[in-house]
Amino acid sequence: MADNTVTVDGVDYDFDSISTEAQLAVSLYQEAQQELLELSRKSDIHRAAMLTLQDKIKELVTDDSPESVKED
Repeated sequence: MADNTVTVDGVDYDFDSISTEAQLAVSLYQEAQQELLELSRKSDIHRAAMLTLQDKIKELVTDDSPESVKED
């Protein structure tokens, strides 16, 4: 296949031979896909940071610290 090929549902298309509207749709799809991957990576990083901070809090809080206040 050519370097300028796009695959949709397992079917390969020559990007240069599809309509301008289809090219725009492909470009927008690829952009959305890339942003979703980036958001997923950021979510993983935030989750890891939260777990690390949670462990640090547990390490820093000692048994003689006041209990957390429960609100009714």
